[in-house]
Parts: sequence; structure tokens; C-alpha cells
Amino acid sequence: MRSNKGFSLVELIVTISVLMIVLSVVALNFGNVIKWQVNKCVESIDDNLNSIKVVTLSDSEKDSTLKLSEVDGYLYMSINDSDAIKLGKFNATVYYEDISRDNEASIDVEDQEITISFNSNGAFNEINEISGMYVKSIVVNKGSYTKKIICERLTGKHYISE
Repeated sequence: MRSNKGFSLVELIVTISVLMIVLSVVALNFGNVIKWQVNKCVESIDDNLNSIKVVTLSDSEKDSTLKLSEVDGYLYMSINDSDAIKLGKFNATVYYEDISRDNEASIDVEDQEITISFNSNGAFNEINEISGMYVKSIVVNKGSYTKKIICERLTGKHYISE
């Protein structure tokens, strides 16, 4: 009489196939989680830009600012020097340009805290008080997924772009 002490080839192939299907679903969902996190971060920054613009327009005496900083790889945002809100583990870069739009540069939030504010007309103020330089866009990325907030200097308008 023969004893069966192992798995047949068919059982192994079926088990490996099921594991591969489960792993592929998990991998696809992981990519969606990163995309969702970046979208949430950018929407939070954009919403708070709207808030400080409204506050500045309603009370020209009040100077409202949004600050972006990075500590230990985590992106933080604070409004009017309030407690910083931890947005997550993202890379953020702010691109800025001069009035004539001839010169463009960027600041990585990892290297320097970024201060963004509006004037009483609703237009963006100079970024980090760098003379003549205005925010052009805010780019947030994690892994290979990137999202951008485009900023219009003269009108203070801003919108989310891919």
C-alpha cells in the first residue's frame, strides 16, 4: 500500500495561481492608496489657500499666511503660525518666477520652509519675502505619483492640475 505524503503538482499550481492573483490585487490597491494620499494632501493645501485668501480679502489688516515645512520626511502645513498639521510623508517643491516670467526657480520644502500669502487685492504676495519672486506652482509627489497646484500671481487664483 502506498502512502500519500505530499502535494500533487496540480495542487501546487492552483495554490501558487491563487496567491499570484491575491498579490496582484494588493499591489494594484497599494498604488491607489498612494494616489489617494497625494490627492488628499494637495486638496488640503488648496482648500487652505482658499481660506487664507478669503480671510485676507475680508480683513485687509490681517496678514494670513500658509507655511509648508518638512520635518523628518513628513510634510507639515500651518496657517497663521498655528499648530502645524501633519500631511504625511510627501515630497513638496514650490516653483516661483519673477514679475516678467523670465526667471524661474524652485525651493524644495525639505530644504527651506515656504511661506505663501495674499495681498489685500487677492493676489499672491512675494514668496518667502524674496524680492520680486512669486509662487507659480506647488508640486507634491510620493513615489511616481505627482499632483500640482497651479497659482496665478496677479489674480490669486489657483487650481489643481495633474
